[in-house]
Amino acid sequence: MRLIALEDQLKARKKMTINTALFFSVPIGLIFFLLTIGGGFFEAILFGLLVFAFLFGFIYFIREITHKGVDKRRKKLDLVSPHLEVLFKGEIGMLEFAKDALIYRTLTPGSPNKEVRIDIHPDLFLAVGPIELSKIQKLKHRGVEKAYILAKEMPSGLPRQFIFYNAKDTMKKVLDVVEERNVYEGK
Repeated sequence: MRLIALEDQLKARKKMTINTALFFSVPIGLIFFLLTIGGGFFEAILFGLLVFAFLFGFIYFIREITHKGVDKRRKKLDLVSPHLEVLFKGEIGMLEFAKDALIYRTLTPGSPNKEVRIDIHPDLFLAVGPIELSKIQKLKHRGVEKAYILAKEMPSGLPRQFIFYNAKDTMKKVLDVVEERNVYEGK
């Protein structure tokens, strides 16, 4: 059972790909325009547009190749528990909410984090919340909200943070699933 519809997940991911490509290519194209304006106005506009188009295309192409590999791996997974596509240490993966554990499986080709299993027990602290963005991050993300799932063995365990797109109120669904499985006994 997916916690977010695949179409909504892919739509958020596509919007983030376009936003990222625009965020980096527009300022660099503008800088190159300003640097070459001394050689002629129309030549500078052309050069700035070429730099913008090249960078936009390059970033978009690299992200789409990665996403194609992720899509192939996702089709091979057979998950029965509630699951969600997340980012863990910058890698795309699937987080499965089993009854006794959280299981992360990588989907990114060539990822070093193949599988991470976090057993659910009374000392495991689980939290879900929205990610607050800075002004620059808000400009980069433009309407794509992110949220996190934090798993940490108390009192001094290694914190693991899984990030997901909060499309169509996904955070509420994730919070319900986490509350069902959370057995933390805070001291």
